Amino acid sequence: RTAGALQAALVCLAEHFQHEEALFQQYNFGQHANALLSAAKSHAEEHERILQVGRGELAKCSIAGSSQVPAAAIRSLLQEFHEHTVRYDSQYAEPLSTKGAK
Repeated sequence: RTAGALQAALVCLAEHFQHEEALFQQYNFGQHANALLSAAKSHAEEHERILQVGRGELAKCSIAGSSQVPAAAIRSLLQEFHEHTVRYDSQYAEPLSTKGAK
């Protein structure tokens, strides 16, 4: 539960999100001429929101002069990621997989 561990986890999470977004582009998933209706755009915005939650916790640690991240904050971030995978990722996993995405 250290700030360093959270920072490392956020780097991994950001790389994972970048990979997903690259797959969307590669396989033309969720694209729409009207950006307001783009599933890919809203999905990327959700990625950024989750990363901002984690960055916010890091900022709180920095302000408090602490290297420890509260357990409740870690649970909250894990819950955010879990809800994201259930709500969003489940919608694209099969269509992209059938197109050969990995």
